[in-house]
Amino acid sequence: GHTAKNHNLQQQQAWLRRHHQQQQQHGLSSAANGHQQQQAPAWASSMAALDCEMCITTAGFELTRATLVDANGAVLFDELVVPDNPITDHNTRYSGITAAMLEGVETRLANVQRLLMQHVGPDTLLVGHALDNDLSALKLCHSKVIDTVALFPHPRGPPYKSSLKFLASKYLKRNIQEGEHDSIVDARTAMDLALLKITKGGSAYMVN
Repeated sequence: GHTAKNHNLQQQQAWLRRHHQQQQQHGLSSAANGHQQQQAPAWASSMAALDCEMCITTAGFELTRATLVDANGAVLFDELVVPDNPITDHNTRYSGITAAMLEGVETRLANVQRLLMQHVGPDTLLVGHALDNDLSALKLCHSKVIDTVALFPHPRGPPYKSSLKFLASKYLKRNIQEGEHDSIVDARTAMDLALLKITKGGSAYMVN
């Protein structure tokens, strides 16, 4: 009982110390990609954008990186994650994650779930692109979401979905995902698309 609780607390404290060191080691920081933070409207303070990267394990797709940014694009957390099951393919072509990056990482799904819940409350508007995939990887549900797939529907209608890369190019004049994906870049892009649509409404489609 009590001894076990103390041991778990010590484990959590040790993990918190290590995960900050790992962020620095792997260059996972708010300064990534030379992003210039913008000043979002005051009403956007309740918004946060989520993006996850997945690898392939013996159980299928599992979380291997999770990123949350605020409306200004500042990184709230950016974590590499060790899946519960053995990795069969790091999916580096899309995830940007390599075996070397995960060496020494001890962060697990439960750690990231707790981190997310520290930043995302019941009234937080969670933004993302195809958020159902991210929330499924996190094994979490959230009732207030803004999904850029729905904000910018494909001209041919469901089940077609416009890619984040296409939307970024068309509406933000921004080139992303030219190689491996970066969850910081993708989360910021989803947030910027959401803010564009909310502030400009239908005129967002008229961006030249």
